[in-house]
Amino acid sequence: MAQWNSLKYKKKEVLTTLGDGINTGVPPFQIADSEATYMRNMDSREYPALSVRPGRTTYAGIASSSAVTLGQRNNETLMAVDGNTWLYWGSSTNAWMPLTTTLSATSTNVPKIFDFATGTNKYTLAFSPSTLLNRRWDGTSSSVTITDINCPNTNIVAVHKGRIYAARDNDIVYCALNVTTDWTTAGDAGTIDITRAKGPITAMTEYDDTVVVFTEFSMHELYGTGPTYYELVDVEGDIGCVSDRSLVRCGKRLYWLWYNGVYEYSGGSPIKISDPVKDYIEAIDFTYKAEITAGAIGDYLYISIPRDSIILKFDTARRKWFVDSGKFKDFATIGNALYGIDETGQCWNMRSTGVNDGTTPVSWEFITKPFTEDSIGGRKTLSEMYAVVDRSTSSTAFSVGYSTNVESNSSDAFTNITTTIPASSNIANTKIQLPLTALQNVNWYRLRFAGTGQATIHYLQKNLRVRDR
Repeated sequence: MAQWNSLKYKKKEVLTTLGDGINTGVPPFQIADSEATYMRNMDSREYPALSVRPGRTTYAGIASSSAVTLGQRNNETLMAVDGNTWLYWGSSTNAWMPLTTTLSATSTNVPKIFDFATGTNKYTLAFSPSTLLNRRWDGTSSSVTITDINCPNTNIVAVHKGRIYAARDNDIVYCALNVTTDWTTAGDAGTIDITRAKGPITAMTEYDDTVVVFTEFSMHELYGTGPTYYELVDVEGDIGCVSDRSLVRCGKRLYWLWYNGVYEYSGGSPIKISDPVKDYIEAIDFTYKAEITAGAIGDYLYISIPRDSIILKFDTARRKWFVDSGKFKDFATIGNALYGIDETGQCWNMRSTGVNDGTTPVSWEFITKPFTEDSIGGRKTLSEMYAVVDRSTSSTAFSVGYSTNVESNSSDAFTNITTTIPASSNIANTKIQLPLTALQNVNWYRLRFAGTGQATIHYLQKNLRVRDR
């Protein structure tokens, strides 16, 4: 009589970290074990560990829901536009102080605030697309003086070496040297035709000693500092920028949003960097592209998509993407702080030293790839799982779930495991006890970590038996 073939198992211990961000650019089976298929409010600040993002602290009181713009003066004073009113935050009065009520701002006509220095004079300007009377403030709060600047009605502007450059359809209009109110003097002020522009100008900024100009489908660089020396260079390709508000400098590079992704530029040709968040880019309704805004602090790039209630966050040093929650209308950087204004008009310090968002613990979630443990055909039995976790005393919940479903990211697709990871000031090496019948003889499985409050997962160890085919 023939003998039964005995089943052969291989014992396997798998130790992994989970801090490499999200990756929706390829099928979930093909991403790294340390990447997520879905996440909210996680961060790389303790990389390669997986951390909950820093809390957000309320700042500068509350404007109103009609607030649309944040800006700064002299890298020290926060400014905002609330409806038609231009405001600055008075640190001595601890209140928003009005400068003028004539900006005619709306959600689609958003003023742009920037500084202009000449000699000992320091001006802060607000350029609005809905009026020919753009505004200039000399910074004197005791006797506020607002000067009209008769230039194109646009919020697409840049400042470079003593001149303001303003978009007018597919031309650039520039002021006289160091004179913000002079846009007409022949031989000093003037106009530059973007001869190979592919439509009207959509974005403009100063970068690396040039003025960089975008249309929806083209990119150009303006070299020189005056009419005698200007040279316009066209960047080859069809890549443009969908909105001036999505254009920001982070570190030594430029970043912006186009229809198929986020681009990075440091000279030469721009490169697309957003494949790991492809699903989120493809979900954008570009009907509302003017609402998308970008900010930057340190190594972190923030791109707010308020219609989808998310922020795409890119760690430029580690080249990792994360997804945060929130509906933010605009950002402003002052020193080493990034401020954001949300849909209610509340201003926030986006990366504070606090543990909560105001008084609310941060809600977070992380879903892994489908783990196959390098064997598609071999059946797996996950017998034990350990996690090295730092769960702060601010944490009010911490759950672990498992699933053999590879399609749904809904919490209902996961079975929660009762965990005993304590909220403590100490790091815990904790065994996560799996039900005996939970993951027996499966082809693959996913894990879901979720909670509220600060936590860091340093390591995850899985002890398995893998059956031969």
